[in-house]
Amino acid sequence: MVHILPNRVRLKLSAPVKDTKTFYSNIKNSLKFLEMRYNSRLKTVTLNFSTNEIFLQEIIYRVAISFSIENGLLPVKLVEENVYKSISPLSMYALASIMVSYLNGVTNKNDTNLQSSMNVFSMGLTVGSVFEHAYGEVKKRGMFDIEILPALYLLKSFFTEQKLSTVLIMWLTTFGRHLTVSHKMTKLVKVFRVKTEKGYQYTATIVDDNTIENFSDFIHQIFFKKHSDYCQFNEKYVTLSKN
Repeated sequence: MVHILPNRVRLKLSAPVKDTKTFYSNIKNSLKFLEMRYNSRLKTVTLNFSTNEIFLQEIIYRVAISFSIENGLLPVKLVEENVYKSISPLSMYALASIMVSYLNGVTNKNDTNLQSSMNVFSMGLTVGSVFEHAYGEVKKRGMFDIEILPALYLLKSFFTEQKLSTVLIMWLTTFGRHLTVSHKMTKLVKVFRVKTEKGYQYTATIVDDNTIENFSDFIHQIFFKKHSDYCQFNEKYVTLSKN
């Protein structure tokens, strides 16, 4: 879901539409008003509709059902658009470096030169991930988070005394809160077809998709999913019969 308004939605598809006319017909069904624009280069579908006839969520489900029909009733994943990942691979490399430096400090206390070099290396990776994070925030929202400012202060402190704890605090103040945030809402749409006297009736079962795609998703699933399961429920959407 790239862009959403009360009476307009734009979605990016993972595969091109095979038959635009049939795809539109499956979405429109019994609606009196529906405008669809398909961009074959970007694989995006833009729909304008009347809120007096149908709700926004229903239009999105109809697109998913039509897309599933075109692809042999395969399940369709609905993803809220969020390109930027707050926990990037570089930030995870920085955290791993901090952990290795800590283990070296515990097991090899006598080699202070090596420990100092490892601390500097960990700080370098952490600073790089912090600036990457700031750039991503500016590109996404036009400004960086205020949590970047304590990181700069900690960097100054590190030059005075090269403590590994300073590096860890910098990492936690920048990325700590992102560990518990699921970065995108994803639902899985499973479509079933039933033969009727008038043709076919399609029923869609919509469930929360709990696929783990990044570290923050892992943290969310392990520590927070149990508490949120009470608020989750499956949805069903039934379209009209098609000849």
